[in-house]
Amino acid sequence: MAAGGPTPCPSVRAHTSNWVPEVVLEIERASPTNCGCSGAETLRSLACGLALLLFAAVEPALAGTEAVMERSYREFQTLLEGEFDNQEQHYFDRNLELPLPERHPRNHLSIARVDHDTEGLSLFYFQQYLDDDATALVRDQLLVTGLLPDGNGIRMDIFPRPEGEPQGQWRLADLGSPRCTIHWQPELDHFVGRAVTPDCVGSDGDNGSTPPTVLLTESEFSIFDWGLAADGALPAQTPAGAFRNHRARVFTCWMSVTHPSGDGSTFRAGLKILDQGGRLWLASEEPEPAVAGIKIRRVRWPSGNNRDSLVLYAHQPDQDKAVAYTWGDVDASRIAMNLRWMQASCTLSDDQRWPRETPSTASVNSGS
Repeated sequence: MAAGGPTPCPSVRAHTSNWVPEVVLEIERASPTNCGCSGAETLRSLACGLALLLFAAVEPALAGTEAVMERSYREFQTLLEGEFDNQEQHYFDRNLELPLPERHPRNHLSIARVDHDTEGLSLFYFQQYLDDDATALVRDQLLVTGLLPDGNGIRMDIFPRPEGEPQGQWRLADLGSPRCTIHWQPELDHFVGRAVTPDCVGSDGDNGSTPPTVLLTESEFSIFDWGLAADGALPAQTPAGAFRNHRARVFTCWMSVTHPSGDGSTFRAGLKILDQGGRLWLASEEPEPAVAGIKIRRVRWPSGNNRDSLVLYAHQPDQDKAVAYTWGDVDASRIAMNLRWMQASCTLSDDQRWPRETPSTASVNSGS
């Protein structure tokens, strides 16, 4: 035994870095035979050290998970806002001559963030319409999002839009019970949402339908399993598979159309259009005006060797088929054409916010 008293029992220290759960456990070399404590005391000291080790490892890991989820939630909110359209899916369903029950109608989703009065939650205004008709809404709802209480995901509650109340006066406390709840999880570079309440069933609320699974990425907002019956069969007039709604980019265009008399032309600038099948029409300033239309598609070929392309089409009234078109790289930020009797040039907008009152197909009043 050393002079001055027995050697102290083993001491234990544990510490971690701020982010990486790297744990250092230091135990002084000692044993009941060379120190003044019993074997039981040594075991108790080691057990305490192991407890410290576990606590030190778990605490920063939990803090790190919470920080990661908060970052993921900020990214989720950014991706959720925008205009989404299945123009390409709708077109190629017909082009490939799929059976009628498997064809998807034209579907458009519009999601915009709304200011509100509740801290910790976010509010979005959600509209859905079919067949490129913004006046025929099939959904007019509010989406309330926030982190789950355990911090391991994102909760989305869906409410009907309050009737008779202007947008600036919506209060979350007055919304009542949600019509549907979806839980979202980040997975690699995207988010997957799964319905957790039975009221989410089906595209039209059919009983027995499978709750939807939703995919949100930088380029699309797709909805799977909508309308599938419990046995996997397809109810009448319900398309197969997912609605592949691609994110639409906002372009700013100028257009001109030559007067039928040949005396001058009508010119308009600052016109907004979406690159997922958006259209614009311009009429010349004459009693019997000439009318020209344009359409933009970001074509993604589902088969074959054709390259995906950004395409600008020229249209005339009462003709579904374009009279001319031009194309470029699918990620091009500018596209234009000159057909003499009409001209158009469209550039990717710096401001990607879409005016809510503007449908994807719009007419330009020649007097505006």
